[in-house]
Amino acid sequence: MYNGAYDASTLETIGGRVTNIERVGSRQGIWLQVETDQETFRVHLGPAWYLENQEVNITTDDTIEVTGIRGAWGGETTFAASAIKHANRTIELRDSDGYPLWMTWQTDQNSEVY
Repeated sequence: MYNGAYDASTLETIGGRVTNIERVGSRQGIWLQVETDQETFRVHLGPAWYLENQEVNITTDDTIEVTGIRGAWGGETTFAASAIKHANRTIELRDSDGYPLWMTWQTDQNSEVY
């Protein structure tokens, strides 16, 4: 989606209303359609399992704020979220270099001994 080019210097924040929520692909990536006053974005949050473990509960018509970088996917303007603010709570999705936090979380979980 971003060809490994997550440039933190291009971070921006958008705010808008969630108009659609999709689970896409075999890993069930969560995508939101977010409508702002100026345009509509397709926003990639991350895998469903990670968001569920963060107790993220976004529904259609919710107002959210998304910080991330713009990109393009299939001719659409997209947004790779690094953080979302919803219901007075901020959920971090990527570190300052753009590395997905779910990758670290998955590694940490797999290294635990039960």
